[in-house]
Amino acid sequence: MPSEPSSKQLGEAVLNSISKGIYPDSEDVISAELRPSAFSIVLELLEDARRELKDHIRNEIRHVSPNVDEWIVDAKQLHADIKASEEEAREISRAALEGEERQDQVRDAANKRRLLREELDYNATLVEILETINGIKGTLDIADERVDADHFSEAIDMLNDCEAQLDPLKEIHASTALELVRARITGIRWTILNRIDRYWDTLIVFKPEKRRVEIRRNEQGGSLSDLPALASALEKLGVLNSKLEEFLENLGKVILSPLLEPHLKAEEAGVTIQENTIKVIKSQEPINVKGLLDDLNDVIRFLSTHLPSTFTIPLSQVLIPNITSKLISPWLSDDVPSTLEGLPDFSETVVRVIAFRHTIHSLGWQGEGDLTDWIENTPQVWLSKRRETSLDMVRETLSGGFGECKKVERVETERLAPGDGLLAANLTNHQDTAGSEDAKGQSGNGHQTHSGGDEEEDVSAWGLDEDVADENQESVLESTNTVLEEIVRPSQAPNADRELVLRETYTITKTPESILDLIEQLVQDADNLAASRSNATYSSVAPASAGLTSLPSLILAMYRASSPYHYSKHVSGNMFLYNDSLWLAEQLSRIDETPRSGGSLKFQSDVIVLENFGKHAYKKEMESQRNTLRDLLARAHGFVNCTAEPFASECNNAVNAIVDRIRRLNDHWKPVLSQSALLQSLGSLLSTVINTIIIDIEDMNDISEVESQQLTRFCNRISNLEDLFLPTHDIPDSSEQASQPDVPLTAVYAPNWLRFQFLANILESSLADIRYMWTEGELRLEFSAEEIVDLIEALFVDSEHRRRTISAIRRSSTGSG
Repeated sequence: MPSEPSSKQLGEAVLNSISKGIYPDSEDVISAELRPSAFSIVLELLEDARRELKDHIRNEIRHVSPNVDEWIVDAKQLHADIKASEEEAREISRAALEGEERQDQVRDAANKRRLLREELDYNATLVEILETINGIKGTLDIADERVDADHFSEAIDMLNDCEAQLDPLKEIHASTALELVRARITGIRWTILNRIDRYWDTLIVFKPEKRRVEIRRNEQGGSLSDLPALASALEKLGVLNSKLEEFLENLGKVILSPLLEPHLKAEEAGVTIQENTIKVIKSQEPINVKGLLDDLNDVIRFLSTHLPSTFTIPLSQVLIPNITSKLISPWLSDDVPSTLEGLPDFSETVVRVIAFRHTIHSLGWQGEGDLTDWIENTPQVWLSKRRETSLDMVRETLSGGFGECKKVERVETERLAPGDGLLAANLTNHQDTAGSEDAKGQSGNGHQTHSGGDEEEDVSAWGLDEDVADENQESVLESTNTVLEEIVRPSQAPNADRELVLRETYTITKTPESILDLIEQLVQDADNLAASRSNATYSSVAPASAGLTSLPSLILAMYRASSPYHYSKHVSGNMFLYNDSLWLAEQLSRIDETPRSGGSLKFQSDVIVLENFGKHAYKKEMESQRNTLRDLLARAHGFVNCTAEPFASECNNAVNAIVDRIRRLNDHWKPVLSQSALLQSLGSLLSTVINTIIIDIEDMNDISEVESQQLTRFCNRISNLEDLFLPTHDIPDSSEQASQPDVPLTAVYAPNWLRFQFLANILESSLADIRYMWTEGELRLEFSAEEIVDLIEALFVDSEHRRRTISAIRRSSTGSG
């Protein structure tokens, strides 16, 4: 237990804390409680410390007291110096105030002097102003006299001089005298303007109800108030432009509008001039552009004769462009012919326009720039009109519909060597074996038909494949209704070469004939224009001959751009477009082959583009129909569960829809396409269907007997479409041929048709029948051994007989390979 500190220790701790700011080191002292008994000791210690501090201070004061006395003396001296300085400063301040008062007196005197000088200057200026005003007043009095005497130009010059004298006085706004002078000048100006207006209206009289204008002199005013003087006065007044606008407005209403406005062509015939009067007259015959130009010549000559040049020159700058714009459109634009037959009359019009421009120029008038541009651009104007008319005719032809369709004939000639008699016989019997390149590939390699695309069948057949040369397309013309004429020249031996003329018909609309007529007319006009450059009749548009040769391509481009929309309104529109485009291309080729006087216009590129355009329309139609057939066949879901509802109904409906679709297409296309094109198109669509069916059936892993029978019925229903491929007989057959039944040409136009027929037979055949067709028949020509094996495994359950049949087929395939 810590010992308790003594009262002395506590007192010392308190004293050290107060005097020195230190604390005891002993933990006992710090934590001890200051007891009341220790208060007396603490007080004694504090009192002793206080006495020691006082004694120390007294000792220090005794040492420094002499210095303090010196400090006191110095402070008193400093105080006295400060008072002296303050007194001196007050003296300086009083002197400064006296100087400012004197300066104020000087400034006041200077201001008084300035005011007196300004007053003198003002009085001098006032005298000068009053003298100026007095002089102006005198001038205005003379101006009034000149106005009364109709000397308007002199009066206006005086007013302008007075205003020039007043310009330096503009800063004086409060002068009543100046305001009165300005008001008087304005009043005189109004007086002059009113009198000029009165004289003007007297000299130039518009009578709208009579459609006449009179320009005369004022007899009362004499020569001083004639139009030149009035125009000069108006120009000096700065109101000539407003008077011009008023004159133009009245002239337009009374004279120009009846002549130039289109809706008044049949009512107003021209103008007549009698001395100082010009008048619009009526006639039973409508005015033409030549008569209009004569009338306009009379109008501007009349105005130039009766109006002063100071008025007509600025008038022409507005009047001539106004007349020119209305003259060009619609008068000259309507007068531009769209054919060469109208050029003689148009050339006369151009001569009149040139004469009209010469009249404007000879009178010193301005504003004929637009008219000059039209004259210089006459060939382009005529070419633009021809282009516009041609394109309008194309639009009208297309919008007019198909019109009356007609049958046209395509003729091709082929030369046969002496050994080609069999080919001729085959062609004569309508057994066309040429086919398309794609069809050959399919028929020659039947087991690959299902893996090749049916997308391109019609492409090679119709030349839609850009890589197939045109001569190949011509060399594979298949035509079951082709009329063959064997031509044996009498001078040749029996073994000489023979020529076969191949003919077939198809349907076109009236549209390509109209387009061809238009192009032929353009070709003829271009040749005639090129050959008649020296002819004065055609000289005005002769430079346009080169531009005329570009119009056929533009017409064909218009036809290609607009025809898809108009043809799409017909159910067989794309097929009509195909026929029309190819027929038009053929006719253009014949034009190129025809010798002409001008040989610069050729259609090779247009023919190629047009043929491709027609083939694209055919390809687009075929692709659309293929997609439709695929969509219909997709409802069968690959013929899976084709005997179980609801799949059986869906398969049945899909097959019926496909058959109906193809028959409807035959009904639509038969009146349009040639027989060969019709059979090619139907064969291509049929190939699409049967290829899909073959693939669907081959993909089935298990086919029950009931499903096999149902699939056979579906195949037979598709097979009934072969009646669409019966040959037609345009040439009477011999009695022997007539007794033979017609054989459908389905296999010719649908190369995978035999493959489809074999598949239908396989579905209803036994293993022995299938083995026989493979070993003894032609089944191996359409199917590979593995395909037959897959079908057998799907149709028949596993058995010893099935295994023997499969082994035999594989051995036969290996042995033949």
